[in-house]
Amino acid sequence: MNEIRKSLEIIKQQKLLCRLDFYEESIFLTKFAEDRKSQYEVSAEDIEQLFSGVEFSTGMLPTNTIFYSRKHNVEKVVICYGATIKKIQLNDRDITIPIPDHIFIGQGLKYKIFAMDITTSVVYQMPLPNVYKDGTICQGTANFTKCSPESINHNYKTFFDSGFNEDLEQGRVKGDKLIEKLISLDGKRKFPKKWLLEADISLNEITEGR
Repeated sequence: MNEIRKSLEIIKQQKLLCRLDFYEESIFLTKFAEDRKSQYEVSAEDIEQLFSGVEFSTGMLPTNTIFYSRKHNVEKVVICYGATIKKIQLNDRDITIPIPDHIFIGQGLKYKIFAMDITTSVVYQMPLPNVYKDGTICQGTANFTKCSPESINHNYKTFFDSGFNEDLEQGRVKGDKLIEKLISLDGKRKFPKKWLLEADISLNEITEGR
């Protein structure tokens, strides 16, 4: 609230040069010069031309970012991670297991994760507990921060460091028995693709907001 007040005070100290007014069926541009003002009806094409020379940039995006958007001051970042080996805590037991290719999605304070075949873009349920069927991570006590290109990798690390239990283990792999299967992978190098369960969502639907 204090930041909003400061912004309003700064605005009050500045001279108004022009204003756009959007009505149901028309758009008007008003220009202010000394004691005069002039008003013109403009089109969407005129506005596009007006801002055509303005450069907008996301800044540097994290490596392997496959999607980025910003709407209503909420940033969405989708990053693809290759197959890897992770040390996790499962029911207070440390195990080192293979993790298949996967994507990590952040939007505001909400995070999702899915396994994925990077050669075909087929999306699978992430073979880990504490994840809902729609990919949403059950945050529990994990201290996730607001998603941004700068914070996404930190929140990804927070997910794997937070510890896992048996919650939401059903429907993560074919044949279930997820916990038993994860323990059997301790020390292994590759996650069995035959265990992956295809998710009811496509990569396009993930980036479009489903």
